[in-house]
Amino acid sequence: MKLSSLILRCTVLATALAASAAAQAVINTNDTTILGADFSNGTSTYTEAITPLSNSVTFVPNVRKFEKKTQSGYTGVGVSGGRTGGEIDGTEKVTGSFAHAVSLTGFSLSVLFDGPEYGDWNEIAQVTAHLSGGGSLVGTLRATGVSTATWLVGGVSFPGSFVSSLGSGAINGGSGAWDVRNPFGNASISSLDFEAINSTVCGSGACNNQSDFALVRMDVAAPVPEPQTYALLSAGLMAVAFMARRRRVD
Repeated sequence: MKLSSLILRCTVLATALAASAAAQAVINTNDTTILGADFSNGTSTYTEAITPLSNSVTFVPNVRKFEKKTQSGYTGVGVSGGRTGGEIDGTEKVTGSFAHAVSLTGFSLSVLFDGPEYGDWNEIAQVTAHLSGGGSLVGTLRATGVSTATWLVGGVSFPGSFVSSLGSGAINGGSGAWDVRNPFGNASISSLDFEAINSTVCGSGACNNQSDFALVRMDVAAPVPEPQTYALLSAGLMAVAFMARRRRVD
């Protein structure tokens, strides 16, 4: 077979593989949801299988045990004790680690208020995505109104992401629930931290109690290969074809 023919076949194969990967990503989008309501109170670890991705995720709190909280129809999971049981507050953090990297298509948090509910003011939640290739992306969700909130990554708006208010919104006795879609794009993520941090917008209150929330749900999908991955795949296949041709000539 001529080298030009081999290169053509490899290019076609690379294109087909890329198309297949893209199609699979579309099929897998939002096919897996982890719910805070499925956690068990009083446990220090929670593992859930992620099918059909042949994957799993294990959650652990950095202190104490898991505790669930239901308010205005939304059940989330936080940490027992601390300032408020069933919420992630103070120095508390919940980490979810994946057996294989995933793409985070969205997540929902509850009891995050804009103030002056419960003495809170523009409460903030920090979500850190640790990337499979190294490094991390740090996002913050801040309640700014009864039905408005901001999602920033690295301090700036993330392209393609958007926030929606859920339920009765940020009012006394309300849900204070928010849903964030496409929070980190197609980033390949190995683990996630849901963490309470000190706020910088606190009204007349102290800035050391403006971050408490509960994890309601998390949606994951198979990571989507980036365009450079396709290019490397195509180049690799052509290199293999070249070496095979060279062996036959030798």
